[in-house]
Amino acid sequence: MDERIRKDGESVVEWADRINGTRNTYRVHCNHYKLINGELTLCNEPLEAGQGRAVAMPWAGIRPRYFCEECANMILNYHGNARRTDRNGIGTPKKGELQNTTIGIEIEWIDDIFNNRWGSLTLKAILEYRFNVITESDCTVDGEDPTDYMFGANILSKNIHKLEKYGLMPCFDNARCGGHMHVYVTKMDTIRNWYNTLFCPLHDYFMRHDSQWLIENIGRDFGQWAGHINAGTNCMNHSNFVNCQHNNTLEFRLPRIRNHKQYMNVVYFWRNVGYMLNCIEWIPDNGNNRNERKMQAINVAKSIVNLAIQYFGD
Repeated sequence: MDERIRKDGESVVEWADRINGTRNTYRVHCNHYKLINGELTLCNEPLEAGQGRAVAMPWAGIRPRYFCEECANMILNYHGNARRTDRNGIGTPKKGELQNTTIGIEIEWIDDIFNNRWGSLTLKAILEYRFNVITESDCTVDGEDPTDYMFGANILSKNIHKLEKYGLMPCFDNARCGGHMHVYVTKMDTIRNWYNTLFCPLHDYFMRHDSQWLIENIGRDFGQWAGHINAGTNCMNHSNFVNCQHNNTLEFRLPRIRNHKQYMNVVYFWRNVGYMLNCIEWIPDNGNNRNERKMQAINVAKSIVNLAIQYFGD
């Protein structure tokens, strides 16, 4: 639970769990942002005493905000993939060599630490506020919040640290959840062409360690949604631990958010993998130099493994 304790002896998460869903006792306005004609708009409906539902936000720990019945029901029965209407732009642009290597994450979560049906609403409020996103539905978890491309990791780091401080890591460190990462790459066709050569050595590096090591450093072990690869694996398979199914981003599906230090270490690693791949002067195909091009890919694969060793150890 959150380490901070209120004057009445409750932690701020316990306080939020107790307050969620209760009625307002004074006149307020609905604080929910919703899509109206394709634009994210504040509802702001006036709510007389008893007409609103409370959504307590642990990061504030002072007072809840209120939703009208329509907005509360819409959120509690949320279905379909919400479309973000604009780029959220979180993250200070990086200066220097990493400035054009953006990264985005998918925050999957469950609300099992809460004791009532308003727990999801609390967590949605925190994530949408912190990351400027709209929660999407996912049949395997209670919610998923994909961020936009981030030009720097400082805001992400601060927000993951806040979530840990609130005592909310059990919402993300669960067998059902992932913390997938997408790094921007500029030469996807080449990466797809040499996918198995580039990433099988990284797979083998991870497999040299036991399950506990993988969980402690990356977040989880290989499984159904972060699968093994070999020399014959199709790079477009969605469930590969690394896949190339998106045209501009390389997805790393093995990570999970266990704690701030662990997850941010993986973020920095994957962003640097993207940067490395973007900087390679790939040898053009002239029709008879495949061996030369394959040797280049083999050397790049060794560099990726060396980068992993730098972040996670041998």
